[in-house]
Amino acid sequence: ILYNILKPGGIMEREVNRILKDFEKGHLTRRQVIVKLGGLVAFLSGVGQASSQYQKSGSTFEATGINHI
Repeated sequence: ILYNILKPGGIMEREVNRILKDFEKGHLTRRQVIVKLGGLVAFLSGVGQASSQYQKSGSTFEATGINHI
């Protein structure tokens, strides 16, 4: 998941380019650009953490013991 977001031409690159184009056209202030880029960084932080947790466990559930065979 994280690779698809960060790869060249991926979602993140397109979104950053869109934000910068809007700024260059005068549709966004510097403050709005900073807020939007900060939101993207926060999003990436959450995706990275979720991705690493998924890779560690490999499953949604963990067995704690065997009750009956």
